[in-house]
Amino acid sequence: MQNEPSQIIKNMYELVREKDYFVVTTTGEDHFIPAGFLSERVFEMEEEIQSKSIGVDEDIAIALDKILKVR
Repeated sequence: MQNEPSQIIKNMYELVREKDYFVVTTTGEDHFIPAGFLSERVFEMEEEIQSKSIGVDEDIAIALDKILKVR
């Protein structure tokens, strides 16, 4: 079961929600999307590494690909 996002994450969302943002994080606990961040604008590196067992270079490439798709 997913925990409620912290007030800090909620406050971060309020700061960027009307801006052109993209989040790259090493957390894999899915804190950002439940707080309102759009899934296509969030890259959770730890989750990607665990689910795909890929290296950091490939992980960075995936993040950059996601960033370019939202532009």
